[in-house]
Amino acid sequence: MKIVFQAFRWTCHSQTFDLKNFLNELNKVNGNTHGNRISYFLEDGNYWVGLILTIKNMRKFVTLVESKKEIKLDVHELDDNEKITDFNFFVLSQSTGYGLYQHYHQSCSLNTFNYIVRQRYNAIRKSIFLDAKEKYEKEGKNKSDVKKLMKKYQGIFTPIIIERKGSFVERVKKMNDANFAEIEFAQLDFNNNSLQAIQPFLKTMKFRMSFLKTVPGISKIRSIVDILTTNTDTTKKVTIEGVDEHGHDVVYRLFNDFDKFKECDYEDMVPSLSLDKEKFADSIKNNNIVVELKSVFDSIAPVLP
Repeated sequence: MKIVFQAFRWTCHSQTFDLKNFLNELNKVNGNTHGNRISYFLEDGNYWVGLILTIKNMRKFVTLVESKKEIKLDVHELDDNEKITDFNFFVLSQSTGYGLYQHYHQSCSLNTFNYIVRQRYNAIRKSIFLDAKEKYEKEGKNKSDVKKLMKKYQGIFTPIIIERKGSFVERVKKMNDANFAEIEFAQLDFNNNSLQAIQPFLKTMKFRMSFLKTVPGISKIRSIVDILTTNTDTTKKVTIEGVDEHGHDVVYRLFNDFDKFKECDYEDMVPSLSLDKEKFADSIKNNNIVVELKSVFDSIAPVLP
């Protein structure tokens, strides 16, 4: 399994509740549980660093044990003080709002992380807004003045994920080969097609295409590109697995196709997960994954849009 680093940017549009104020508020509730997740936001020099822990509601797990004579499944039960947990570290530049997020399959996605943070921003800003409004009203200010004063407390939180440069079709055109392609359409032209009768009942249609090994890679890529360019308005989702122009295995997706600024093996990162309960903040800041996130972020910061 692979761990990847993905880039994001946070922007706070409120005059009175900027990113620094927001991060300070998040820092005040470090270690609090939100549903099945625990978060930590820590100031670390020019960075803010942190960790999202997702607690799984599982008491048992199964392992496959293979020997010369048999294959068996062993069921293991966790001790009372053990919990299956996913981990996602991140670093953030307070001055620019750019950051890097560490993710692996089935852990908390960057989209989910951004959604959680946006919900917290909205809740905190709303509380500040209502407190200020009550304060002005108690001071005897009229409704018109209060309305004007409250404008500076307005403003949304905008999280974005840094997507790949260039168009999706341009990347596909450069591929050397394709192993499979999966394309989902909102609609297709069913004229003279046996599927015409079912067309009114369909919401979307998904096609998964695998290819003969004897077909040249360039022919497969050309055919996929032709499908994409002739169905631009009705294509909803695309996933293509194959080989890029540099000979690397790649998976391209039409939507949420985010840059992977680093990729490494899960097994190589797991040994660095030990956290000191008595020095919890320092052990997050000095964690090998956080150190690597900082190093990669420094290398890509000049080219971020």
